[in-house]
Amino acid sequence: MNKCHSELDSESIQCSKLSSNTVKMLKQVQHDNQRENIIQAQNSVNLIAPHLIGSKNWTNDTDEIIRLLQGAGVQVNLNLCRNFDLKDIDEFAEAKFNYVLSSEKLRTFEKTCSDLNSEIIRENLPLPVGIANTEEWLLWFAKNHGNIELAKEFLVKDQKFIQKQLRFNYNFSWMSTLMYGKRCGILANAKFGASLARCLLWDFGIVPKVIGLIAETDRAEEEAVELLKEIENQAEFTVLINPSYFDYGNYLKKAEVDFSIGSIQDKPLCIGHKIPHLSLSGFNFFNQYNFIPWPSFGIRGVLGLMTELSIVLEEAFYLKNMISSNNYESFK
Repeated sequence: MNKCHSELDSESIQCSKLSSNTVKMLKQVQHDNQRENIIQAQNSVNLIAPHLIGSKNWTNDTDEIIRLLQGAGVQVNLNLCRNFDLKDIDEFAEAKFNYVLSSEKLRTFEKTCSDLNSEIIRENLPLPVGIANTEEWLLWFAKNHGNIELAKEFLVKDQKFIQKQLRFNYNFSWMSTLMYGKRCGILANAKFGASLARCLLWDFGIVPKVIGLIAETDRAEEEAVELLKEIENQAEFTVLINPSYFDYGNYLKKAEVDFSIGSIQDKPLCIGHKIPHLSLSGFNFFNQYNFIPWPSFGIRGVLGLMTELSIVLEEAFYLKNMISSNNYESFK
């Protein structure tokens, strides 16, 4: 694993701080709790900042996270903020733990949680993208906050569901063969990018050759790099920290990738290099044009990822033929 740093490009990243109004409300909760005896559910968990996951499909992915946790016997208290009613903020302190879905360091929020005697889950877990990541993630939560036997049964049930969808499906057989061994580039929020790289290699046989990690704090960078150590002996790749578009584009060409994954804002860069692009990361707004309520996360999310990957690989297949037939300058 090669690792390169670039100066932070403020235009290429998004602010990952919780709103000041949310923190103010939590401080009010702290003030109210000083006057009341709050009974905390020992294994109850608040989900924090789902919009900072890094997935363009974060709304459906967050719903899937809750489904998985509840299936493993983990009690989800509040989801701050997805399908959240402001009047429920007083229930925040009823959970013993907070699971922040971004690995960025949220100093003010963490200080407020400490004052409320509400712990932050510090385990560096991958996001539940794909089969292997989901198993590691859910079994950890089940062991520490739920029921591990329930979690195993839930995972088997989801595996049987996707097996039923793909069994005897010629399109799946053809496409899974086509994608095996393909090279790709990734540019995404740090933990999502690292989790996606592991998923592509382990679940689809796609080699992530260039992994651009967008990180605002050292913690986000360090946790993502740690997650990537799991695959560094299985594939050769270069990690770029907060790369400029110029650097990222050059590394894509040098690595001779078949396609790239990022946000919709990255698409003009990749198309300019004749590299097919798939938008999976970034924010939901002006970036998510799939209106079917289906996740990219979890074992069931493999079906959604397979569909998305099939589209970009079909594009790559015909683009290479077009380049060859018309003597265009190839990206390989």
